[in-house]
Amino acid sequence: MKKLNKNIFLTILGVFSFSLTSCFGYGTPSTFIIDDVTYKTGFYDTLYPNSDARCFVGDTYEVSDDVWDEEVVEIGDTIGRHISFAPFDMYTILVDAWRYELYVSIDDYDETLDYYSNYDNYHYCYGCGELYNYKEIVELPASKTLSENLYSLLNNHFKTTIEIENMDYSMNCYFFYKISKDGLLTTLRDRFYIIDHKLYKPLRDGMFYEVDSTLENYFINLIVE
Repeated sequence: MKKLNKNIFLTILGVFSFSLTSCFGYGTPSTFIIDDVTYKTGFYDTLYPNSDARCFVGDTYEVSDDVWDEEVVEIGDTIGRHISFAPFDMYTILVDAWRYELYVSIDDYDETLDYYSNYDNYHYCYGCGELYNYKEIVELPASKTLSENLYSLLNNHFKTTIEIENMDYSMNCYFFYKISKDGLLTTLRDRFYIIDHKLYKPLRDGMFYEVDSTLENYFINLIVE
């Protein structure tokens, strides 16, 4: 692996024409044009670009020579890079120091939506260990039920809270997630604790959300199995 400074990359810019249109939150362009091809974001809903070695990390690229074979290009006042290993014609664009967005050719947009909507195009996993020191990652068999329950677990607006006194945060916690098989998109990795066969999501010190009993039993049983 090697880390390459953003400023160094800007000295090897390709010759591209571009335009920015229809800006939305945080100054992120919803589309841009390179060599008369329009690229569009907004196809991954509640998923997030995966911050692994094949994408942006802060103000630097962390790249592998056998993965990246495309030059960095200047797009407006930021930078981007074509993702040659993606299943579609895609770019990743840095939109601030810690965040980037993925864009796909508008000609591939509908097919991309279908691809990332298919539960079978993901790896499903859970992690276990002390907070920020996860020692075990287990892959789970993909299924539509797992995909739907994971969505509910990570996007549920929990209403019931409980206070747990003298909580031992050194105990094992768990996170459940999926990552697309191309390695580009993933879910949030919120942590959960299992206490007395109940699943809780931390809210703040000593306060926790109670997980719906159906989801609770489903995910605890996955761990037990």
